[in-house]
Amino acid sequence: MTPSSDTIVDVIAAALDIPVDEVVDELAFQEIPQWDSLAHVSLMLRVEEFYGVPVTGDLVVRLTSVAAIRAFGAACTAESR
Repeated sequence: MTPSSDTIVDVIAAALDIPVDEVVDELAFQEIPQWDSLAHVSLMLRVEEFYGVPVTGDLVVRLTSVAAIRAFGAACTAESR
């Protein structure tokens, strides 16, 4: 279930406590101080809630960039059609 007023960019920005304009596809885990291991866990919980799909241990390890999170979201959206 996707919140109507938020986008995944908003979710990522809020989880990492960074401005929305810093959320670019190239941004990745541990490239900025805000995206440490604790923030990554928090982000994965928010991604799970945003898309309404469980984020398993395997996905936690793979979803380490904005681009990967967007691709995951696109796959979730395609599967729900």
